[in-house]
Amino acid sequence: MKRHVAAAVGAFLGLVFWLSAADIVGTVEPWASSERTYLFLLVASGAALALLEPSHFWTAPAGLYCGQLAAILIQASAPAPEPPAEPLVLKPLFLVSYSLPCFVAAAAAAGARVHWGGRRGEAERASGG
Repeated sequence: MKRHVAAAVGAFLGLVFWLSAADIVGTVEPWASSERTYLFLLVASGAALALLEPSHFWTAPAGLYCGQLAAILIQASAPAPEPPAEPLVLKPLFLVSYSLPCFVAAAAAAGARVHWGGRRGEAERASGG
């Protein structure tokens, strides 16, 4: 059940992050900015959400990606005063490359929780606690 929560929260955060990208980094497309704040938000969110369900760590970054993709599609369906600079098909592809660090951070956080969390549990069981 936690994996569904992680995916849903990830999707919500992805949607919010993308729709507020202009406020966060100053550009509509986060990769067009020299700031790494947006990337940090993705990495931190993916890692934190992966701690909910380490055995399904990939659901949080997948949710983040889907939320951002939903925001891209929402923006594409809205009437724009000027045509977009790049074709719509390129945005999800750029988004994949931006989401890879999020997946790596989620895997690392989940691995750390399993490694250290598992050892703590073994020590408690061994001591009878």
